[in-house]
Amino acid sequence: MMSMTSETRTYIDVNDLLAAVVQCPCCHASLALSFAADHMNLPQNCPHCRAQWFESTPQNPTRGQRLSALFEALRLLKSSLDSKAEPTKFTFRLEIAQPRKEQP
Repeated sequence: MMSMTSETRTYIDVNDLLAAVVQCPCCHASLALSFAADHMNLPQNCPHCRAQWFESTPQNPTRGQRLSALFEALRLLKSSLDSKAEPTKFTFRLEIAQPRKEQP
């Protein structure tokens, strides 16, 4: 008897991206940065409780600067893939992890 392996993968299309959400570990306030905005800028401090999220120096880019660059790159990619002026000749998706099943 032959056995068969089954595998499930989950992908998201760039068009499915609505916003990048950051949550403060101190006050649990959430900040949603919309991909529909003209520009995305992640603040260094929580807008609610003012807790510092990132430290920055010109010589040492912070996680915040890297996240801002990632958010901006995704925003621009989403915008360019939506463009009617330049038809897309490929499909771009991101694979995401499967939800973990809770064990009893």
